[in-house]
This record gives sequence, structure tokens and C-alpha cells, in this order.
Amino acid sequence: RDEKFAGKLDPADKSKIEEAINGAISWLDQNQLAEVDEFEDKTKELEGICNPIIAKMYQGGAAPMGGEDD
Repeated sequence: RDEKFAGKLDPADKSKIEEAINGAISWLDQNQLAEVDEFEDKTKELEGICNPIIAKMYQGGAAPMGGEDD
């Protein structure tokens, strides 16, 4: 959706994120009555895939969001 960021992603990383998101959406569609901890586990799983890729993108020259590193 935000093309300026999408253009900075490696195509393989973009594909990995898209697959993870599509998988999470599919899981949500099939597990609407899941317990809160199941949703939290799925969120952590998705973050585990996406966060390293996003961090790599920002380290690769994109302007940092916010302040200093954690």
C-alpha cells in the first residue's frame, strides 16, 4: 500500500511478508472463535517474520521512524 516502502523491500522479503500476512488472514477467517492467547501467539508469529525484514529495510538506508534504537 505504501509504495515508497514497498520499493525498498527485497522482492523475496516482500513475498515472505505477503505470504505471512495472507496466512494470518486465512487463520483469522478460520479461527474467529479462538481464545485471546491463540490470537496473541499468531500475532507474535507474524511479528517474528515481519519485524526483522522491516528492521533490515530501515538499516538499509530508509529514514528511521521515531527516535533512537531500542
